[in-house]
Amino acid sequence: GLNCQAVGAVGDDEKADFVMSHMARAGIDCRLMQQLEGVETSATILNVRANGERPALHCRGASDHFDVSPDKLSEV
Repeated sequence: GLNCQAVGAVGDDEKADFVMSHMARAGIDCRLMQQLEGVETSATILNVRANGERPALHCRGASDHFDVSPDKLSEV
């Protein structure tokens, strides 16, 4: 019953389509999400080893290009 808003950036790839469609389906306000052309969506994979270690593989992607312009700050 809470209102939610996502603020961030995704790329123009299948990961972005997945993230955006699932947030929309959940009723999350995505007006301030940026979909950036020519950039991949950030992602992290945790490889959980038998001994419990969890080395991370991370692609920074669209998160490195995300910015909220001053005119949008009042909407956040």
